[in-house]
Amino acid sequence: MVSLSQKLRSKQPFCIYCAGSARGVDIDHVPPRGLFDGKWRPKGGEVTTCKQCHEGTREMDDVAGFASRFLPNPTTAEQHYDVQRSIKSVCRNYPSLIAELGRPKEDGRYVEGGGVLAANGPIMSSVMTTFAARMGFALHHWVTGEIVGPAGGVFARWHSNYERFQGRLPQAFLDILGADYTMSQGRKNVGDQFSFRFVKGMELGVTGYWATFRQSFAVMAFVSQNMAELRDAPHHLLRRPGFLKGYSVKFLGSWPGQYGQPFLTPYSFT
Repeated sequence: MVSLSQKLRSKQPFCIYCAGSARGVDIDHVPPRGLFDGKWRPKGGEVTTCKQCHEGTREMDDVAGFASRFLPNPTTAEQHYDVQRSIKSVCRNYPSLIAELGRPKEDGRYVEGGGVLAANGPIMSSVMTTFAARMGFALHHWVTGEIVGPAGGVFARWHSNYERFQGRLPQAFLDILGADYTMSQGRKNVGDQFSFRFVKGMELGVTGYWATFRQSFAVMAFVSQNMAELRDAPHHLLRRPGFLKGYSVKFLGSWPGQYGQPFLTPYSFT
């Protein structure tokens, strides 16, 4: 029996994250399973990746899964378990990130029944910006069938729900996006956990993507086969093919000091 990995690699044998410069020997589930309730995600959306790029995604999956569970509050036993598991994993594995985020606090100024994520320190920003770039590369492959080549790249950033409540989302961009897409299998879909939209540039060869994860955060990515078309983007928000190789949240945790604002959530670390 032919495996899913074999089927995907027969159609797309190269890694989509490093400009096809290496053979795709692994399958990356995008979005990763850990962001979904009970780690169940519909089939589809898998992409081929080399082992080095795939290794670079593993730790950021922990952080992105943690960030995706601030809003709304869990209502089922499965969701409660996922929240506790995610918190324990991040606390155990990334103490420097937890130090940067600060202790959890309740906050009712913005929303009832959920948490507000207000974090802009360098560790969290690096992880979530890199996660946004990964989503951009993967969504671009889904939509166009293209691998971003060696001359291309992505301008990516993430937006927390704190920015949403402050009215700081890029509304002009959101207004031109197309219809919502999500993932489904049979009668089940995960639209309440993940959805995305996109728009193709009419003049420049740039495609814009917007993906939301529950009501916790969203990512924005502008993907192009020519980095010159992204010339006005801030340098620290640009990612080139191969950006996942050697990426490690624990390495970022070696930065000294505590940075950024505290995150606000009703969940407990105990």
